[in-house]
Amino acid sequence: MAEGFIQKVNSFVRELNRSEDEIRPPVKTMADLVTEARDEWLAAFQYFQEVSDPELVDYAIRNLDAAEKRYNYLLRQVRET
Repeated sequence: MAEGFIQKVNSFVRELNRSEDEIRPPVKTMADLVTEARDEWLAAFQYFQEVSDPELVDYAIRNLDAAEKRYNYLLRQVRET
């Protein structure tokens, strides 16, 4: 029983001692962001095409508009650099 506890403590200490680079999530490139935004925009468009409940139509429109604006913003950023 004490052996399992010691292993857990050792594992916890090793995790604390990991370098910041190992803990930090990978940085997304601009290409990754544009691809992600395009995929979100296409998914929002698909959802808009399929939604039939009047209460969800407003949501679908706003979601599509927001996704399109984000995608266009990122495309402008790429063109300006």
